This record gives sequence, structure tokens and C-alpha cells, in this order.
Amino acid sequence: MEASPTQAKYLRGLFNHIALPARLPQRQDADVGGIQSALVDRLIDACKIMRDSQEGLCQQIWDSLRISLQSCKTLNGDGRLERSQLMSHLRRMQTSDLIILHIDTQNAGIFIHKPTEPQFAGKILFEFFEASPRREAVLAAKTGALSWSFPGVAIHLPSSVLGDNDFLESFCTFLEQASVETTKKLTEYAVKAGAGLWESRETADPSLITSLLAAILEANGTRISPTVLQKRVRDEVLWFDAETPWRRLPYWLVLRVSISRYLAMMLGDGLSARFQYKAFMCLVHAAMLSDVQQIVSLEDLEFLKAKLCRRLFKLDRDRSQQSQKGQAACGALFKTLSPLLNKVIKTTTNRIQIVWDQEKRKTTKSILPLPIQASPQHLRLSLIASRPYLRDARKRFQGIRYPRSSFNAETTVLSPHQHVHELAQDLFGLFELEKRIGLSCDNPVSGNQDLSRRCVTLHVALLEYIDRVGSLYDGNTEQKSLMLLLLKDASERVNSETVPD
Repeated sequence: MEASPTQAKYLRGLFNHIALPARLPQRQDADVGGIQSALVDRLIDACKIMRDSQEGLCQQIWDSLRISLQSCKTLNGDGRLERSQLMSHLRRMQTSDLIILHIDTQNAGIFIHKPTEPQFAGKILFEFFEASPRREAVLAAKTGALSWSFPGVAIHLPSSVLGDNDFLESFCTFLEQASVETTKKLTEYAVKAGAGLWESRETADPSLITSLLAAILEANGTRISPTVLQKRVRDEVLWFDAETPWRRLPYWLVLRVSISRYLAMMLGDGLSARFQYKAFMCLVHAAMLSDVQQIVSLEDLEFLKAKLCRRLFKLDRDRSQQSQKGQAACGALFKTLSPLLNKVIKTTTNRIQIVWDQEKRKTTKSILPLPIQASPQHLRLSLIASRPYLRDARKRFQGIRYPRSSFNAETTVLSPHQHVHELAQDLFGLFELEKRIGLSCDNPVSGNQDLSRRCVTLHVALLEYIDRVGSLYDGNTEQKSLMLLLLKDASERVNSETVPD
């Protein structure tokens, strides 16, 4: 299921119209004609697979559909119908043949078929229907889908009438003119700044085909009420900074309705026709999924894969509703197509998983194992950020001049031994005072008088202690901390005894 080089540039547009993902363009496609041509090519390829997978009547039906789609591509190739080509195809129509016409300017589709039933011998069936829903209906749809019945009008026309050269030429001329002339004069106009402007974003009214042309054929034939096809039509109206909004291809709806109608008429059994059509659509989705692996995002791939899987589930469910003979035929077709469809699903799943694993590896933080032994360069501190701080610290003391101490010759000169002895006596006295204060705090008291006497004693001792310390502990952080702890402990002990909880 590889896309040909001529189709590669249309793959993104084809994906949007076939799959209808969540993210869609905000303007009309640049080359609608190229996308439509590539779309028909894909349907022809799917018809070949359906034809080669079956035998008997189904094989003939799908081969006839393949030929009809090739004729459809020729007739609707450049967006307009050509009278001589249309006359040639209508003259060559045989029993069971099908002609699909899409008049884009009139927003209409025409299904022309020569029935095989004996009661309809010598007659040609014309079915007319609207190709694209109106903008208001699409925007107002609450569920995102519109429930439509096809066809809108159906008429049996005798082959002798269509075989008349004058009638045939007039009929083909009418369709040719309708395919090139717009309904601009009959569409809505908006008044802006006092001038009437044509509303180009509105969907054309198909009445020229579904009403006028149908009435002309009805005058020469018979209007019938066929078994209608109920279909849920999904579409979007999206535009941003664009003149023409993005809409799903009306041509795509015309082709799907025509194929479904043809299968129902040729097979007769509605369940069998439904199964064949669903299998055909699974092939179309599988081919699309296979060709856009490298083009669309993973979200879109997953969306189309899930859509294909749901269709396969419904296809398997519908198989059990067939008759015994139908179950055998549907089972054989399902068995033939399953390997191809499963391969596409498996390939897509693997690709999504591979890309997802790569993304997880990119976002996962890798923690390398610690080395057994550090390298020498790791043991050296560069201190790059500390250099300015150290330089400023050195500069703070470079400009300071300390005053020299004055020497008084008359001062009493003490020996080093005497200096040490005096300092030791002061410190030992402080240590004894600290010990006495600590013992006084720990001794219990047995009355209010003893408590009052202790408070007075501690008060006197603490004042004496503070006076004797003076500046001896300045510069000694450890001794200063012990001093503060002693004062705090003595104060808390007195407070706890004088003011009980």
C-alpha cells in the first residue's frame, strides 16, 4: 500500500478528508482537483483488492465498480462535465453499468444505473441527491453528524427516450452548462456599507439538478420511491483569515453514496451489501494509514488506527448477523483481508511505540555511576567564585595603622612570673565564684525565709561576678558563653522557685 509519487503531495489533504481528525486546516485546500483525482485512484486500488479477494458475483460487481470509477475520474476530472464524453458514456451503457456524476457548482450528485432486474428491463435509473450539507446545518449539529437519506429523488427513464439523439444532446448540454455556471445570482447576499456582497462561503442550492432537471426527466419517465440509504454525514466548517472555509470534499460523499447504492442494488441483500461496503472502507482506511506513517503526527496516526480497529470490530460483528450462506462468504473475505489489515495495524503500533520510547529516553534523566576513585583535577578547588571575596578581605586590613603604645619609664616593671601569677589569681577567683553560684542554685530550700535569703545572696553574688569578670573574657568565645549560660541558669532557677507554675 505505497502511495505513488504523484499522490505524495496530496496525502495530507487526503488524510484530512478521509479520516476527519481533530486538527483540520482553517482554509480550503489549494488543489482540490488533485486531491479528488488521488482519492479516486485510491478507491480504484481498493476495488482491485476486493475483486481479487472474491469469486463469482462479488468479483464481477467489484470489477464493474472499478471500471465505473475510472469513467468517473474521466468525466469529473477537471471539475466540469464535457458534453461529448458524457454522451459517449451514456450511449455505451450496458446492463449493470454505473455512471457517477458530481456537479460541483450546483452541489449535486447524480447516480445513473442500468438495472439488472427483469421488471426494470429497458429502463435507466437516475438518482439525484445533495452533495454537501448547508453551512448552518453543519454548525448547528450537536453530535457532529447529520442523519441523511439517499437519494433525494429517483426516476426511471425509458432507454428509448435517452437513446433519442436530440434528447441525449439536450440532456448532456444542460449538465455541461450546469457544471460551469455558478448560482451566484440565486445565492444569499450580505449588505455591507450599503452595497450587496455575494456570500461566497455559503453552500450552493442543488435545486437546479434535484428539482428542475428531475422534473424534466419525470415528465419523460416515472418517479419511484426506492429503498433509501440512511447515512450519518460528518462535516466541518472551519476558516481563519481565509476567504473560503475548509469543508469536507462533497466528491467524497458522492462516491461513497454511489458505491453503497450500487452494492445494495446488485446484491439485493442489504446485510451482504453493508458488509461488502464496510470491508471496502476498511481497505481505504488501511491504505491511508500505511501511506501517512511519515507525514502526520502520532496523534493522527493513533486516531486513524483506532478508527480502523473500530471498523474491523463492527465488521466482525456484522458477519455473525448474516445468513448461513452469507456467513461463509463473509468469513472467507474477512479471512483473506485480515492479514493485510493486521499488518498495517501492527506496523503503525510499532512505529508509535518506537517514537514514544525515543521520546521517553529524551526526557528521562540519566544518573551516571559514581567513579571508584576521583581524578586529581577533581581534588583541586578552583574557588572561582571566592576570589573577589578573599581579595576584598585582604584589602580591608591593608590601610589600617595601629597606634603604638607609649612607654613610660617610670612605670613599675613587673617580671613575667608576676604577670602570670596575678592573672591566675583573678581567674581562679572567678572559677571559685562560679562554683559557689552553681552550688547555691542546686541546694534545696525549706521555707520562704531561706528562699528570700538565697535570692539576696544570689543577687549579690551575680553582681560581684559580673564586676569581677569585666573584660577578662573579651575575645574568648568559650568562656563568654559559659558566663552567659551561668547567669541565665541562675536567673531561671530563681524564677522557677519564686513564681511556681
